[in-house]
Amino acid sequence: MVDVAYGGAMYASLPAASAGLAVLPERHDALVAVGREIKRALNVTQWTEHPVDPRLSGIYGVIWHDDLGTTTDGGPHQRNVMVFADGEVDRSPCGSGTSARLALLLEEGAIAVGQTMVHDSIIGSRFEGRVLGTTACAVATEVEGVAFKTAESTFVLDPRDPLGTGVPPAVAVHLDPDPGIALQSYSHTSGLTPVSRSRSLRTRRKDEGGALGDRGGREQHHGPRAPSHRASISRP
Repeated sequence: MVDVAYGGAMYASLPAASAGLAVLPERHDALVAVGREIKRALNVTQWTEHPVDPRLSGIYGVIWHDDLGTTTDGGPHQRNVMVFADGEVDRSPCGSGTSARLALLLEEGAIAVGQTMVHDSIIGSRFEGRVLGTTACAVATEVEGVAFKTAESTFVLDPRDPLGTGVPPAVAVHLDPDPGIALQSYSHTSGLTPVSRSRSLRTRRKDEGGALGDRGGREQHHGPRAPSHRASISRP
């Protein structure tokens, strides 16, 4: 059985033991191979449809997890690996994936509001996550990790650069040979904020027909609940 939940992207998650596997570096190839099968199988079903915004539909990653016991406050301790794209794996425990796991664990009764979940990656890096609270339509989670400075960048503005400050607001950029298709220009402002927010859905429904990135600091995820879906995948 596979649980599907949204925590910044759509994730399918299941115990590695359910496929005769374990979240260990030496099982990496098998975890990737079966994870790709699950992703392909699920993405042609209704279970990967986002209930609010169809642009967010589709499985982004498959999360394999092992149970490692409990934390000092009684929360779950798990090790996971997230298989995404075309067979890549996350070296971190995956921040948005941790948020999705927290929502599912809360639904299962495996974690309570305020308890800490320890989430290890396949290579031993670690995040800690907590459910901060719920409302009628939302689950708020907090994911905490560490990061280390690896580089510095310097951005310069050359006074001779006609596009140095961006595309002029009045300009329409045509990206298609059809003159009737154009993209409206837009302005973009970037900056650093201590807290980022994203939606987190949690639900569970049985299908009778048949499975923080590398950033450090804290992220809080908020979003509506919808039923996480549970479906079965049969391997040939």
